[in-house]
Amino acid sequence: MSALVVRALERELLVYVRMWRGYALSSIVQPLLFLGAMGIGLGGLVDRGDGAAGLDYVVFVTPGLLAASALMTASAEALWPVIGGVKWMGQFNS
Repeated sequence: MSALVVRALERELLVYVRMWRGYALSSIVQPLLFLGAMGIGLGGLVDRGDGAAGLDYVVFVTPGLLAASALMTASAEALWPVIGGVKWMGQFNS
């Protein structure tokens, strides 16, 4: 690897070491808040009938909400450093 690649990897590692608590906390809190709003909040309004396939609304929606939240978190973690390097920091300019 070239020296520039090693420097970029070292920088990203240092940033991650400093900010891993925030990443971990937001990765846990965001899905729980989303589940609370859409699952329990909206579920209280929707769950007056038989439900989907005999399931409660929260039981039916929870796996999909958690999977969608995990996908959004993973894509944000992967894409923001790239756009930052291209647009704002100029790391990927040739």
